Amino acid sequence: MRRLVLPSLLMAVLAGCGAPTPTPTPTPMTTARMFWAADTGTSIRLFAEDVQIAKTAAPGITALRYLVSHRPIDPDYTSLWPPTTRIKGVTVSGSDATVDIAPVKLNVGSEAEGIAVQQLLWTLTSAQPEIHSMRITV
Repeated sequence: MRRLVLPSLLMAVLAGCGAPTPTPTPTPMTTARMFWAADTGTSIRLFAEDVQIAKTAAPGITALRYLVSHRPIDPDYTSLWPPTTRIKGVTVSGSDATVDIAPVKLNVGSEAEGIAVQQLLWTLTSAQPEIHSMRITV
């Protein structure tokens, strides 16, 4: 009986000797203001919602990518950008930003197209207040 207990005890002790499992470092988060569209019955307007996004060195592109890939909290709000929209990059020079977007088709009228551009502008300048103008390239 003694011979069976010792190997079993030795195996149990050795099993606990492995390297500890690393605890993943949580991603730092920050609050960002997203601007969503809603039809008021007489016009399309933008409404703001604060959300938590990853804190990065490039808050503008992070916010815009969140905007086009997530849905608003309020079910009455929407994005005018289809979920297939891809923000390729944001270049900032002083207070001017250039947002590079992959070609995308907006299935909205002319009024909503203008609001869609404003949706990007307001979200971008909320994430990076030093930006005062925005250009879009496709």
